[in-house]
Amino acid sequence: MQTAEIVKNNIRSRLQEMIESRRQLLNHANFLSSLGVEIKDNRLHLCRCFESVAKTYIDGLCQKLTQEHANGTPAKIMIDPELYCIIGSRAASRALSLLFNNADDYSLDDEKSLIDKYLTEIDFECIADEINTQAEQLKDTGIGIFARQIIDQMNLWNLDGYYSPYRKNSRIICKTWAFNYLHNHSEISKLETLKNAFNAIEEDAGITFGPSIREYISAAGKLHWKCEKIPSRTIFGKGGHLEIHCFKDKHEYRFSSQAFDALMAFLTINGKSDVVDNIMEKTDFMEAV
Repeated sequence: MQTAEIVKNNIRSRLQEMIESRRQLLNHANFLSSLGVEIKDNRLHLCRCFESVAKTYIDGLCQKLTQEHANGTPAKIMIDPELYCIIGSRAASRALSLLFNNADDYSLDDEKSLIDKYLTEIDFECIADEINTQAEQLKDTGIGIFARQIIDQMNLWNLDGYYSPYRKNSRIICKTWAFNYLHNHSEISKLETLKNAFNAIEEDAGITFGPSIREYISAAGKLHWKCEKIPSRTIFGKGGHLEIHCFKDKHEYRFSSQAFDALMAFLTINGKSDVVDNIMEKTDFMEAV
């Protein structure tokens, strides 16, 4: 649980360290310049330093709490920089802006006195509340991302076009585009999220999809200009609850009835019941021709 006072005090201590280090650096830079060593920019504008210190601390805190609360999902805690990058913003008080605009001639003590003036202008209660709220909701937010990724990756929004899902014998087939090595970096990123989504379904449903998605990602990572596509007729996870079949112009995710039921249950639980109802209506009656 983060409090406004904890966040404020941690940033204050870092600002104090920054001001002292900045002053030492400027003194050394001035000395080097007197010796003839060119220093391109020794000014280190104080307003930028203040906001950079605040940003680095808050970003690091968000990253740490994300790791603790995301539970393997892709959700992240993020705080709008406008809440603390306030010196040059339109919402900044004129007095605060003037103080930092005139900082070039300040003594070390003058610069330290700016710390409390800067911190007073920041709504740390709002920042702490936002961090705590996001942390509490992070797992659910991440599961929602998983649900959207499944729908997007499986083309489950598109139920009337060429890539619409259909039932063939005991399998439900979802078609996707065949990608090549030029796009494998972005595709692998999406597939890693999809793999984690399938892992979440496995945990909830007690079903194992098998090695298909891992093998598929591995094959995508090996693509290069001499082997620009996964060879047609390649099958990953043959015999498992999820098979992935690759063809020249399409790739197919072939789910067993049990796996597809688990997939639909996951989407229903996570707020996509309207999509599921439409999918089930289509796949119950559509047969491959």
